[in-house]
Amino acid sequence: MTKREGVATREQGVDRAATSGVPAGGTAEAARRDQLVAELTELHPALRRLFEVKLDRAQRALWGPLTVHQLEALLVLTRGSVTMGELCEELDISESAGTALCDRLVGRGLVERCSDPQDRRVVRLQMSGQAKGMVEAFAEVKRRQMARALSVLETADLEELVGILRRLVARSELADHQRGRGGAGRANERPGVEGKEEP
Repeated sequence: MTKREGVATREQGVDRAATSGVPAGGTAEAARRDQLVAELTELHPALRRLFEVKLDRAQRALWGPLTVHQLEALLVLTRGSVTMGELCEELDISESAGTALCDRLVGRGLVERCSDPQDRRVVRLQMSGQAKGMVEAFAEVKRRQMARALSVLETADLEELVGILRRLVARSELADHQRGRGGAGRANERPGVEGKEEP
């Protein structure tokens, strides 16, 4: 960022603070927060690539035709059965993409559809026993790759990062609860995310 761009960013932050009722003494902090949020926004694509699971040739051979996206879906099901809407919310995909993904997994005997005992009109998805071993192996690959990505951090820095992320997730879940919106509700309200269709 050039000096002129930095000045412009700070001035924009001051203007926004002034119109939002921020005290005069807080405009510098507001401008700094704006700058940090902008930097985090720019880092977001690189962070996604950093933590994206990458399979080598041997690992791809281990799971055969299964894609990383399908393995991620199975990983969601290790926490228990979910509705289609809840699964789509977790994976950030559209209902049509989720249906296609689940059809493939059901066809391979890795996922089962079952009725909700509290409402038999609701169909829930659960992982089959056949999928357990491959999902455990995938989870371990994911954990090792995450450990490598974070190995540049000291333990104290990692503890601070995990604490911050936990607070962010807790606040997000609390906000959703207060609005009365569950995972399935959010997925049904959203038409889908471009670029996330299941291949």
